[in-house]
Amino acid sequence: MNEPNRGLVGWADLTVLPSQQQLKKGTAPTAWQAILTGSGRACEVDTWDVGGMGLYRSGLTRVDSQGKPAWLLADYDDSRYGYKRDAGWKLGECVWSQHGVWDPDTDTLLRKDYFSRSPHTD
Repeated sequence: MNEPNRGLVGWADLTVLPSQQQLKKGTAPTAWQAILTGSGRACEVDTWDVGGMGLYRSGLTRVDSQGKPAWLLADYDDSRYGYKRDAGWKLGECVWSQHGVWDPDTDTLLRKDYFSRSPHTD
């Protein structure tokens, strides 16, 4: 594996960086901030650096994609790829909002512990 990391699996709170995430250098968004910025929302994100005494929070910076989401636009034609998309997957919308993790109308996190357990055991 190139990057041996569990990703979001097991995260109990999307609004904080887990204690296991020791390396923070430069901007270090929480998973919740990453979801927001990936959906085109601006966020104030902690910045970190490493000095003689180790890791320290060096400030705060605004991360702003100018309203441009990372998701495919609703009118994107991906038929040329021959991919059969599930009818429930709406292009132009964040996949995590479609799973009820957050409300894009109010930018409210609804399930901060979404990745802490299997959705099939709720």
